[in-house]
Amino acid sequence: MTEQQVYAVRDWPIHFENAQSRRVPRLSWVPFPNKHDGKGYRRLMNHPKSTILFSGFILIVEVASKMPTRGILFDDGRVIDSEDLSLMTGFPKEHFDLCFDVLTQEKYQWLVCDTPSALRSHYERALLEQKGREEKGKNRILKFDADAGRITGIEQSDIVRWCETYPAVDIRQQIKIAEQWLVDNPKKRKKDYKRFLSSWFGRNQERGGSVRSTQTKRDNARVVVNNG
Repeated sequence: MTEQQVYAVRDWPIHFENAQSRRVPRLSWVPFPNKHDGKGYRRLMNHPKSTILFSGFILIVEVASKMPTRGILFDDGRVIDSEDLSLMTGFPKEHFDLCFDVLTQEKYQWLVCDTPSALRSHYERALLEQKGREEKGKNRILKFDADAGRITGIEQSDIVRWCETYPAVDIRQQIKIAEQWLVDNPKKRKKDYKRFLSSWFGRNQERGGSVRSTQTKRDNARVVVNNG
């Protein structure tokens, strides 16, 4: 029997999962990228129905986050189509049809259409590659640029990991404070700046932290969308 074709969010494990979400069996929120300067986003904003398309995509992501295989609109052997999405979210069916039509086009490719087994296989490979990048990031060397007064080499994956490890700490604010401390104390330069920052955050956490609200930890790293 030929497998049914289903819609799915492209590269879900890379764009809509992080170390925290992968530990949660059932999500009530979605880590959502907040980048607005990519070509795909800019192209979509130039579409005459960009508001409908972007709103519909967010709803698709939210629904997809609750599927047995996250990102794939397929539940218990049943394809989730535009009518199902409309019943689940209250968004018009024809808007989801438009999303399926436009967002699978080559110039956007925010959605893909394939068989569930092919999509799962692709997701598994993407997840392994993403974990490999995260592991590589753990071994990356950070340096202090004395002229700029900045610690260089920090990536988004570092911010996410620190936010998860030190939930009471405003990571971005404390990095700036640590950088200023290094500027003010030139004789106290460090050999391992990743360890230096981890110790800095740890001490801040022990003193009660610097985060004003529980949401700040997530805001430090990514936009988090509640999936209803």
